[in-house]
Amino acid sequence: MTRSFMLFALLLAASPASAQQAGAAQAGGEQAGTPASAANLALGADIAAKLLPDGTYQRIMGGAMSTMMDGITSQITAMPLAPFLRSAGLPAADTARMGKATLKQVMEIVDPAYDQRMRVMMPVMMREMGRVMSQVEPQMRDGLAHAYAAHFTSAQLRDIDRFFNTPSGGAFASQNMTIASDPAVVRTLTAFMPTLVQALPGIMQKTQAAVADLPKAKTPQTLSDADRQKLGRLLGTYIGRAPQMGAPAPAAPAAPAGPDRAVAPVGNIAALFGPDAYPPAAMRAESQGRVVANLGIDPAGKAFACTIAVSSGSSVLDARTCEIAIATMRFTPATDHKARPIAGTYQLPVRWVLPADAGPERASAAPTPVGS
Repeated sequence: MTRSFMLFALLLAASPASAQQAGAAQAGGEQAGTPASAANLALGADIAAKLLPDGTYQRIMGGAMSTMMDGITSQITAMPLAPFLRSAGLPAADTARMGKATLKQVMEIVDPAYDQRMRVMMPVMMREMGRVMSQVEPQMRDGLAHAYAAHFTSAQLRDIDRFFNTPSGGAFASQNMTIASDPAVVRTLTAFMPTLVQALPGIMQKTQAAVADLPKAKTPQTLSDADRQKLGRLLGTYIGRAPQMGAPAPAAPAAPAGPDRAVAPVGNIAALFGPDAYPPAAMRAESQGRVVANLGIDPAGKAFACTIAVSSGSSVLDARTCEIAIATMRFTPATDHKARPIAGTYQLPVRWVLPADAGPERASAAPTPVGS
């Protein structure tokens, strides 16, 4: 949510300059995009300097901008979550159970200081964004100068420059961009936000329809083993096939009611990490070390996710640990107080040792359960 507000503020601050570049009228016989004369470029630079003086973005991001963003945040968090999640692809049956629950209600539980946190964060965020954006002002002025020189004739540029050199024109030019943060403009934008937010689910549906003919994005269920290995090398983790959301868990053998049971491995884990399991690339690099992997175990006793808690220092060994755990390890699933299988977690430590140091045993595993 915070990243969305940052992007919105960034676009809002940059929009006057962007609109001027994209929407300037093509006039006279000078073609847009053709090389501008030195005289036109000089006039364009003079105009750009008046429209975008130093510190413009800092002034835009300060002042009323934080107030506007506070208002937008409050309005968005007060709206029901279901329409947004439905437009993002969550099944209607799941969103229907949410009723009119809002993000604000969720955050009151998850983060009781959410409102106060946002009020403190927003001014800092706006100030820092203004500081960063100020660094691009010289390049923006140069871009504007070239755009003006290409889109307006020499006569038009001289007319504009003469106007901006008058007291009235100078006052207009100097406030042309910062006026977007005037309280009157801010109030108008803030009042419009509920309309925009309510339209977002429909907008999302139309964007999804526009790309409906494209190949579907891969999911944890459809990733190939090669894809998983590539992700493992990139991220230092291994993504397994996650259980389908909302799908019933496979039937479990009847078990007497009793205390909660933690995940437990089935079979000889060390045998899975024997001599043939050592990655050739790691052997060539003489890589070895201890890996600790956190596994997600589904109610059927299969690992569906793996993240590296402690790295061996070798992404190849880390990825291989997760690959073996996902592909071959089986577990007795965790159970709740009624002995029903539930998802759980398991911590797997594996020490990879090169054969020169360990004889025939190239790796050993000593798993430690961490409960459900």
